[in-house]
Amino acid sequence: MESVVIRDNETGEFRELEVDAVFIEIGLVANSGFVNNLLETNDRDEIIINGNNETSKKGIWAAGDVTNIKDKQIVVASGEGASAALRVNEFLNI
Repeated sequence: MESVVIRDNETGEFRELEVDAVFIEIGLVANSGFVNNLLETNDRDEIIINGNNETSKKGIWAAGDVTNIKDKQIVVASGEGASAALRVNEFLNI
């Protein structure tokens, strides 16, 4: 990677930016519409969870970028998924 060409959405102007690497982020909006009437979400439509990945509805957990966790990266989301799975296992084995 040596450079990227970027376009200003307002002016349509293109310019080249020299870089050493690129970190790609796909999407900025939580895709949580399917639970809007079921779970509590914040003003960014992220599902609100507590430290145990529990949502506002007993027996439902959530993990990853669709939640209100601060860090939005695949490695964090994977860890959150593992954590949620462990909490579900605890719940089912009580």
